Amino acid sequence: MRIELTRFRAAALFFQPWIADDEWQPLNKELDWLNSMLGRSRNVDVTVEYAEQKRYRHWVARSRRALLRSQANAHRQVAKALRSARYSRLILELDRWCKSRPSPGDGKTPPPNHVNDFCEKRLRTWRAELSRQGRRVDSLGRTQQHRLRIQSKNYRYVVESLLDLNVPLSREDFTFCDIAKRMHQDLGDLRDLRRLRRSIGRRPPHYRKHRRKLKRRIERLFR
Repeated sequence: MRIELTRFRAAALFFQPWIADDEWQPLNKELDWLNSMLGRSRNVDVTVEYAEQKRYRHWVARSRRALLRSQANAHRQVAKALRSARYSRLILELDRWCKSRPSPGDGKTPPPNHVNDFCEKRLRTWRAELSRQGRRVDSLGRTQQHRLRIQSKNYRYVVESLLDLNVPLSREDFTFCDIAKRMHQDLGDLRDLRRLRRSIGRRPPHYRKHRRKLKRRIERLFR
């Protein structure tokens, strides 16, 4: 559910110059709330998965019960949110908003050539920004690295969505999509490793070595 929500929001961000209206901003804020709820549950799930790995099992043994309690609480919070009136209103408003968008053949959508030109320029802009940040990932702060991870995830999801829409893409688009996917995964691993450290309150085994390895791997993507 969280992944599909991210795919939707990536597409909305990509086409924002065409779809932005007075209704979208409050709707997007509610999607922030839902994404935050799902994200917190995902984070604790991943921390528990790390704790189950052989390399960390002994190191985390004394904190395992606390982690499982946090996981159960996060799952209850998600279940509560998905049963809430707020969530029901959000889904109804989102469905209504999507159905009110122009559809192909109604005379209100841009011609195909205009769509293709827009997508090409938009992807080129996103690639340039990702490349600029990725080359110096070691000098970026945690907030900047988190933003870069989100941007790389948005890029790969948008490319996959454009393929489904039969929008022509260049070889560079496909090549960079693979780079963005690997950068997204490595930055995610780096963030999860830091979260594991915070959750337990001390550094996991080989923490610094693993962190340096992930950063070097990201920087090599842009050489």
